[in-house]
Amino acid sequence: MNKLRLLNDKTFLAIKNGHSGLFTTQDLALMLNTNVTNSFRKYLSNAVKKGVLSRVASNVYINANSPPTTNGVLEKIALLLRWDEFIYVSLETQLSYLGIISQLTMGYTTLMTTGRSGKFETPYGTIEFTHTNRSLAQLENGVYFDLDIGIYRATEKRATADLKRVGRNINIFGELMLKLLINQVLAKNPDYIGLDNVLEKEVLHHDIMLVLHKEGFLQHLTFIGGTSLRLCYNSNRLSEDLDFTGRV
Repeated sequence: MNKLRLLNDKTFLAIKNGHSGLFTTQDLALMLNTNVTNSFRKYLSNAVKKGVLSRVASNVYINANSPPTTNGVLEKIALLLRWDEFIYVSLETQLSYLGIISQLTMGYTTLMTTGRSGKFETPYGTIEFTHTNRSLAQLENGVYFDLDIGIYRATEKRATADLKRVGRNINIFGELMLKLLINQVLAKNPDYIGLDNVLEKEVLHHDIMLVLHKEGFLQHLTFIGGTSLRLCYNSNRLSEDLDFTGRV
């Protein structure tokens, strides 16, 4: 049988039997009962040229005619790239996954690693590794295992701490802190579940009033309207506006 045809059939059969469809150089050598040599690497390069395989990352290939599903594919590639390190999904990707921030990270996966930092471009998107100097014992209580993908993920607290330590995307911290506050309120007051938007507006009203007070604007303004009745006199009237009269 033609060697390239054999490679195609072997990988296709593996996928049919439940393989992820992401094959390392070592996987392919094992399938063909051979060793990883320069000659074998040239063979794989030829398979790519002939359209049998596609190279998606360093030493990671897919069957060009039977690619894997995109669900979790970046995380699975990350596991193959850093098989000898402890990695877990964190930072923006995990906070978005948990619904803590609205910032979408489609096609971009952020992970923490006990190894070196680095960024890898793949046909499916970008994989970014950020080094952590924490020990496995320190990380143990801040991660959980995602059975669907087969990778560890950060808890909300761990992902937030990682983002703060890395010191980037500071602009999302306002949104993040607001979401965390709302979650705390909902945890203590289950009756408010489903009123997230109302609670967010309520918090923002207080923040706006605090800024106006600190800047001295309230010395020249009178707070009026439905929101003033609710905040100052416990009225059950609902208003989304902050109304004032006077001059600045």
